[in-house]
Amino acid sequence: MKDVLNDIKENILIHFPPSLSKCVNNTSPDVLSNLNEIRLRANKAVTANGGSEYTLAQSGFLTNVTEPVIASAEDIKTIFYSAVRQSPYAFGEEIKNGYITLKGGHRVGLCGRAVLTGQEIATIKNISSLNIRISKEILSAASEVMPLITKEGRILNTLIISAPSCGKTTVLRDIVRRLSDGIGCLAHNIAVADERGEIAACANGIAQNDVGSRTDIFDAVGKAQGIMSLIRSMSPMVIATDEVGTYEDAKALRAASLCGVKMLCTAHAYDIEDMLTDKDAIKKEICSLFERIVVLKNAKRPGEIKAVYNANYERIL
Repeated sequence: MKDVLNDIKENILIHFPPSLSKCVNNTSPDVLSNLNEIRLRANKAVTANGGSEYTLAQSGFLTNVTEPVIASAEDIKTIFYSAVRQSPYAFGEEIKNGYITLKGGHRVGLCGRAVLTGQEIATIKNISSLNIRISKEILSAASEVMPLITKEGRILNTLIISAPSCGKTTVLRDIVRRLSDGIGCLAHNIAVADERGEIAACANGIAQNDVGSRTDIFDAVGKAQGIMSLIRSMSPMVIATDEVGTYEDAKALRAASLCGVKMLCTAHAYDIEDMLTDKDAIKKEICSLFERIVVLKNAKRPGEIKAVYNANYERIL
């Protein structure tokens, strides 16, 4: 497991100007190690989230601050150019998609002025806001759910749902790792369609997160396109992907199922009723493809189970 404090200092704060990194380093270790994101906006206070809302002061991130540290436009520029190694062109595809992946799997979300080619975003310039999402591996995140989603050592088609920021991806990643390495189950060859880079968090093609020894990663590819390509190219036993929810996703998932490939996915929903009463019926169609639907609690610790349903939508936990 990562040393979170050293990881933040070596892979995130290294990109900050000294005036800001000094303040962040003054944060108490307990607070700093539990941060989920750091937000910087030009000429605004630097803020963070980690269970509570924090604002940066000279003495670190605090909940009550009267004199906040302000990020200048130059600070934003410094962090951005450091993150892209002084070469925005080399990171053109990532910038176009609105984020940069740092070493360690951390993701820097970008906001500024969009440059369009037709109706498509070609790049983003005049960066004015950064949202640094801190990647954390919790290698016990899936320990509670594994016995409920496997049968005779093999994975069942499983969908994990929850509200945003409840740990879906953290749990998904740990399930992938366990299946890939055969921890408490048979070892599975797994392929990951990692559209947003949040599962494996590849940097220069290398996974920054531990996703197991039998896992192949198709990075920065659309989910539906990635699923179909992986079926043809890698012959996986399992395909994992994050945040399914479109008609194209449902079509690709059905095709994978017909090919005998097991699916491991997440989706945004507050509960199973939210999935089954979707007005466009797409989420309901997606649900119909899974043998297990796991609903997570809105809790501080990722992976806390609220309920588990079988293929007939009968609650089994």
